[in-house]
Amino acid sequence: MPEHPMKAWRKANPVKSREARRRQSAARRDRDKAANAVGDVFDAMPPPPPHAPPVPDEPVDALVEWSRTRLIVPAGHPEAGRPMTLPAFAVDFLREALAPGTREAVCSTGRKNAKSAIIAVLVLAHLAGPLRRPGWRCGVASVDKAKAAELVRQVREIAEASGLDAGIRFLRTPAPGRVESEFGTVDILAAKESAGHSSGFDVSIVDEIGLLDEADRGFVNGMRSAV
Repeated sequence: MPEHPMKAWRKANPVKSREARRRQSAARRDRDKAANAVGDVFDAMPPPPPHAPPVPDEPVDALVEWSRTRLIVPAGHPEAGRPMTLPAFAVDFLREALAPGTREAVCSTGRKNAKSAIIAVLVLAHLAGPLRRPGWRCGVASVDKAKAAELVRQVREIAEASGLDAGIRFLRTPAPGRVESEFGTVDILAAKESAGHSSGFDVSIVDEIGLLDEADRGFVNGMRSAV
């Protein structure tokens, strides 16, 4: 007579003691904990860097074309609503300033010639335009907090008028402010001797340097050392 199936199963699966069941449960918890730890490691890994286009052979030409076809002059300006075309003097200056091997360049022109707008276009081209690349850092220093706030306003208004604001964030801290995108950051600084010191910027800009005096030499030197 064949053995009853339940009896055969009991022989193959004997009842474990309480201690054996405790060890089995502990082993299962250890396996689950190890699996979760691996998942935590993967969750903590930084996301892959954002995709950026190749660096243009002629970066200034790419910037000028992008500004003309993608950026819009914001409200409050006589040219509001029209494409943002950089003036000839700005294009000439940028060709010199961004040329390989150039360490320092100065643009000097009269008031109301869109110097701050040129800075805004330059940083936007790195944050959301043809010059963007992951991890780019820039410092822009103004003579005081009011001038720094004005520069941030210019960047924000151009970005909003041009539909770029969705990918660009404007932060109040660290003061006076910061503009960032997934590709880089621009720290807005006010003139003080420690501004920008040892910051590791790819580009360092001093706005309205003509308004500084001899007492601000340490501040300018700090911005130089920040690159």
